[in-house]
Amino acid sequence: VGMDTTNLVTSDLTRKKPFSNYSVKFDSADADYATTQSGINSILSGATSFTISSWINFNDASALRPIATNWVAASASYNYILRFYQNQIQFYVRANGSTGNATYSFTPDLNRWYNIVGTWNGSSGPINIYIDGVAGGVQGTRSGTMPTITTPEIFGRYVSSVNYYHDGELSNIAYWKNELLNEDDILNIYNNGISQDL
Repeated sequence: VGMDTTNLVTSDLTRKKPFSNYSVKFDSADADYATTQSGINSILSGATSFTISSWINFNDASALRPIATNWVAASASYNYILRFYQNQIQFYVRANGSTGNATYSFTPDLNRWYNIVGTWNGSSGPINIYIDGVAGGVQGTRSGTMPTITTPEIFGRYVSSVNYYHDGELSNIAYWKNELLNEDDILNIYNNGISQDL
């Protein structure tokens, strides 16, 4: 939304096996963001577990920078959000009407690629974050099932009373519904620099 072909750029993300050498460039000053198609259920609607992976770099890390969300505060539609805020990667998951979150302290270097992964296991509750293949931070918990979600996924934007936008690039965003990637899978994504069909 608010974007055109100039936002699709060749990235300098290094990969052993190229999956995509393109990334989407987001400019917070232009309020750039992307969404999945409206009118269909969310990728994670009804999920009992999931994994989200994204390659990300920052042109500016001085404000809240959303990565992947289905969290619209203005309409009280809180489902999940993976974001950078206050020198942390934060991952919130709402299941069975309550929210849990994990945090990972992180001060990014600008214009450097990072692999950010969030995992959630609804049966036992853990919420985890991995940065460049390494688990860390404060693990959250929230057991249950994601609700039926009829709003689209949003990339690079957090909808609130004040909207926040990513400023930098996102590449190879991948979702695994009802699949919890293990540490070896996540390290493999980081080491290869690609999102693979695991």
